[in-house]
Amino acid sequence: MKHNHRILFATAGCACFLALMLALPAAWAQQAAGSITGLVTDASGSVVANATVTARDVEQGTTWVTKTTGAGLYEFPTIPIGRIEI
Repeated sequence: MKHNHRILFATAGCACFLALMLALPAAWAQQAAGSITGLVTDASGSVVANATVTARDVEQGTTWVTKTTGAGLYEFPTIPIGRIEI
């Protein structure tokens, strides 16, 4: 009977260790970021397809570039939090 408790304790310990190891990368992966989406239209209100859109971090000077879809939509899926100009 005592031997079965050791196996159970070792199995539970391994399971807890594995769960902790799988959870840690998710905690480390968290970052301060967001996404930006928008629509580009011309003066008449028509969408502008294939337009170049640039996002720039004012403090860091980093830029990201994307193109609008056929519907005039653009997206920057992961942009660090900061003062961003489009």
